[in-house]
Amino acid sequence: MTIDKTEIISTINLAMDELVSSYNTLKSLILNPENRIQGQTICPETGEETQGNHRENLVKALGNWDIHPTSTTGEVMRYLGYYMACKEIISATHNFNNAKENLTKKTKILTVSGATEREIREAYKKIGFPKIHPLQARRQIKIVSNENLKRISFSVAKRIESIEKISVELACKRLEKNDAHDIIALMANLNPTDIVRWHKPVGTHIRANIVHVDENKNRQAKMIHSSLPIIIDGNGDLPKVVFNHPKEHRKKRSDTLSGNRVKIPFIKDGYLSFDC
Repeated sequence: MTIDKTEIISTINLAMDELVSSYNTLKSLILNPENRIQGQTICPETGEETQGNHRENLVKALGNWDIHPTSTTGEVMRYLGYYMACKEIISATHNFNNAKENLTKKTKILTVSGATEREIREAYKKIGFPKIHPLQARRQIKIVSNENLKRISFSVAKRIESIEKISVELACKRLEKNDAHDIIALMANLNPTDIVRWHKPVGTHIRANIVHVDENKNRQAKMIHSSLPIIIDGNGDLPKVVFNHPKEHRKKRSDTLSGNRVKIPFIKDGYLSFDC
């Protein structure tokens, strides 16, 4: 199944127009001093509040969709934060999330219709988004109720890796493309259809534990991903905010791997594992 490239570009362009328009509306409301909003972004390394204007920091966090300029693994900036906002900003945030969801749906339709990841990325480049990380652009903003909200606890997990199960044939194609023929030789006894595990590092992972406690002291806690600031719907005081510093308890893996665990030379801290 194939799809015309002009259709791919047109579909992505329309979806991005909606996304940018809804973002600009939200941005204007956030920057308007007449609209109530309190809170701040937080440095994911130290847990300290970010310096600068809290409104401008939120606008930057919600509108930065590019791959981190120093990343070698496609990472994006992670923005911890918490903001309590007026109903106008809450409504605009919902509309922004709807535009994000529309971009997600359109991307899925293109993929089902035969568009490749490379063709979709080329479409972004054609319409003026050469450095965009599509997942960051589509990432939803978490909106939580202020009613009975007692605490938000942020935690940062490091040294996380993704594990992709792929065929030996596909792994060999990737390795051959990067001239890693010595690694291919180590899988000579495997069949092309056998499954191997492709491990690669994933960027800093941020979570937030949202705790509500009602008047009867019934406690409800929910853990969510928190790579974007959390928006709190309601009035009153901000909840208690806690930043849990990451623990470096995991032993560092040796670069020299043996047996059925082999270092991928062109991916930092990446490796292959397979059953002999």
